[in-house]
Amino acid sequence: MTLKEFGSDALQRASVCFGRSMRDDPTMTYATGGRCPERVVALFQKIAALCMRCARDPATTWLLETPGTSRADSVDAVCIACEYPAAYPSDWELLRCGLLRVLLACPGWGALRALLSMLRQFDAAKAQFKKEHGDFLYIACFGTSPEQQGRGLGSQLMRRVLQHADAKGLPVYLEASGAASAAFYRRHGFLDLQQCLLWPAWRANSSSGGDFATVAQARAVAEVADRLQVLSAAA
Repeated sequence: MTLKEFGSDALQRASVCFGRSMRDDPTMTYATGGRCPERVVALFQKIAALCMRCARDPATTWLLETPGTSRADSVDAVCIACEYPAAYPSDWELLRCGLLRVLLACPGWGALRALLSMLRQFDAAKAQFKKEHGDFLYIACFGTSPEQQGRGLGSQLMRRVLQHADAKGLPVYLEASGAASAAFYRRHGFLDLQQCLLWPAWRANSSSGGDFATVAQARAVAEVADRLQVLSAAA
């Protein structure tokens, strides 16, 4: 179901789900030295809430939740997306919806520096993708609660999101944090576009590049995605 169907009361539960799913985020774990996982959870919870408060169309936020439950942690998986650029929030909308609170929630200077670096690179990469491919569905947040991971719920949710995008003829674009996350999206037809590095030194450090770098990925609409997968397998 979508946030539109659940109603605004589900916003907090969805935020909690995404925050908990990002507890071991490779980028923030590296930036904080792994010293404060609970603060990392709180940061990503605020990021998810910001994205949903700024959303112009709640029908592009999807939730999986066990029927009959409404605890703070009852959402099993969440995807927060929007059509880019039509429904993507402006800088003013982000500020009005709480961007400063998100920045202040960063667990230390290293985490703040990492987040600002990522946001700059993400904005430039999305603009370039739009220039080359036209409008697209942008997945800003995607996560499964820790106790539900490995049960196929993330894949179930992703299939629903991709069906929506295919029905509208939109490619799908996202940023995957870490090697495991990027591998999950590749299994669903996403292809790597570019690597976003937080500090120049990472480029020369192969031991950190694969684990901690964020990879911009995209999936074409269904029939094009199938052809790209065949070409990729043959390469």
